[in-house]
Amino acid sequence: MIFDVKALYTNIPIDEAMDVVHKITDPNTAKLVEICLKPTFFSFKDEIYEQTCGVAMGSPLSPSIANLFMEHFETKAIESSPLKPKLWKRFVDDTYVIWPHGKENLNKFLEHLNSQSNSIKFMMEVEENGCLPFLDILIKRNQDGTISHQVYRKKTHTEHYLHANSHHHPAQKLGVLNTLATRAIRISYHDNFEQEKNHLLNVFKKNGCKRHQGINVFKKVENPINKQHRDDYVSTIHLPYILGTTDKISHILKKTT
Repeated sequence: MIFDVKALYTNIPIDEAMDVVHKITDPNTAKLVEICLKPTFFSFKDEIYEQTCGVAMGSPLSPSIANLFMEHFETKAIESSPLKPKLWKRFVDDTYVIWPHGKENLNKFLEHLNSQSNSIKFMMEVEENGCLPFLDILIKRNQDGTISHQVYRKKTHTEHYLHANSHHHPAQKLGVLNTLATRAIRISYHDNFEQEKNHLLNVFKKNGCKRHQGINVFKKVENPINKQHRDDYVSTIHLPYILGTTDKISHILKKTT
């Protein structure tokens, strides 16, 4: 089953999180963290508000604080539970759990988790028809008892990505194709890979790419070539992409290297 924290970031109890920070770091660092966490202000409809609960969305500090608090939370919750899960693997607010003690005791365990804090509450999703989604992976229990896995997409997924004709640098658009193809290879069980590959080739086409571009991307990620690293330092220049202009500048600069 999957345990999912409801709105984790906006429900992190700051005082409890600061107690965790004080335990694992020095007073000066903890004070800096407290300064960053507590005085959080934002505007809404021309009114200024102070956020008194939770960490700020978008802050680079928030993921670290949320993870530190959840490590403290899950350790305390599991150690104090009469019955413990066989497996507990968490990524941020999603936790994959194997529970060997029956459904009735599972509901009691969920109640136990939700009694640990006034703000941190879990939702539970159980296996259905032998399938269970976790992040972007669909885990499937086969009839012979083995486990397979494939790429998982929510029903609301639109399959819209950077269009081939969009005003972005070609490297960015190619990066999207490479990422999707790499994910397909890493996640898809061998029986599901060809199906996922064909699906993505159609998706690439819908987003304006030529079929040979998608095929070449899969050839590249399926058969990576080890590139030799150059010992000499090569300086780089980062430019905003302007169609027709940045390409010319890049071409001129490459001639000088």
